[in-house]
Amino acid sequence: PREFHERKAVVSTQSTWGFLIDEEVRRSTLEDVINHIDYSIRIAGADHVGIGSDYDGTPLLPIGLEDVSKQPHLTAELLRRGYPENIITNIMGVMYSV
Repeated sequence: PREFHERKAVVSTQSTWGFLIDEEVRRSTLEDVINHIDYSIRIAGADHVGIGSDYDGTPLLPIGLEDVSKQPHLTAELLRRGYPENIITNIMGVMYSV
């Protein structure tokens, strides 16, 4: 975590199937994405985690996040899990503009 802070690095979490789970077993879900965000925050710290949404045409998007119109579901689940709004704002991309 110290290295992330010193380098002002950001981990961009992935949401395509092969990065989250074994896609031959099942298709990934919104819950898998949130679990991946939780894990990344535990490793790197909340100020160093962002979203790699992959809404660029891949057919491998998780159930519940099939297109950008479903992005509010991600925000709602982060809120439900107790993340404060300022952390969610950073995860959703505000920090990328710094």
